[in-house]
Amino acid sequence: MINYRLFFYVFVFIFFLHNSEAILDIEIDIKDSFVINEDIIFSYSISSYEGEITFVSYIDCEFAPIPILFEETIYLEEGSTHNGVFYDKAVDDSMRSQTCTAYLKISDPIPKAEEKNFEIIANPSFYFDLNLDKTVFLKEENIELDYDSELSIIEIEAVLIFPNKEIKQIDLPYSFNPTQIGTYELELAASKDGYKTESLSRQFSVIERDPKIKTVDFSSRNDKIDIDYNLNLIYWILGILIVIIIFFIFKNKDKFKRKPISNTEKQLKNFIEKAENQGQSKEQLKQGLIKSGWPRRLIDKYL
Repeated sequence: MINYRLFFYVFVFIFFLHNSEAILDIEIDIKDSFVINEDIIFSYSISSYEGEITFVSYIDCEFAPIPILFEETIYLEEGSTHNGVFYDKAVDDSMRSQTCTAYLKISDPIPKAEEKNFEIIANPSFYFDLNLDKTVFLKEENIELDYDSELSIIEIEAVLIFPNKEIKQIDLPYSFNPTQIGTYELELAASKDGYKTESLSRQFSVIERDPKIKTVDFSSRNDKIDIDYNLNLIYWILGILIVIIIFFIFKNKDKFKRKPISNTEKQLKNFIEKAENQGQSKEQLKQGLIKSGWPRRLIDKYL
């Protein structure tokens, strides 16, 4: 026997859902692309019947960490419209050209979403490297510093740091005959309009041309015996110290395991610090991070 009451309830539910979606209208307005030094923003609007609306707005990019989401709740009068603006950071020299998506998602009273794609147009990178044939030179040996690049005309800023910490601005190509013994450091920055600024740092060492080697006279047998005895004693002591160090490291191996903080964790840590400085409570931050899909382990670590 056909259950007409069930059919009636299903019809009423579908009718209600259809009409709810019809009176809940959301829109996103965003540019097709953003270029270097331009702020990434989009505006949105929500129109609905009288009541509370819970939603989240955010931007997700192809080569960016997972965005942190924060829900907002507004109250709309019947026939009114809520207009808002979502602000992201500006396009800077560290970004890559990529496709991003702007989202506006409503979770209550009924799920509904709107999204629009846009492009980030960043400056391209280029090949740039220091042309140095070796890393160890003799004192007063001629050293020639130059660079390789795929671009013909670029601006180069070069700083040479001497072993005594003296700093000298130089122009490449550059040659000199070092008189200081130790490690030299060369810091370079190459730039050209329309391209990313490429930076690099290289080190090279300068040693004595004729190092003096001390010799020991073993002509005396007694001196040789004393030296052998002292060497044996030193070897025994070194052996004991090595065994102690190995035992200590093995026993405390877990304490030495330290995992570096990933870029994603650094982003989370910086976001929490910035949000706390703006007055957001830890509980509010925690709920927002959990809804954004961040692991509780990382949330508890930095909260």
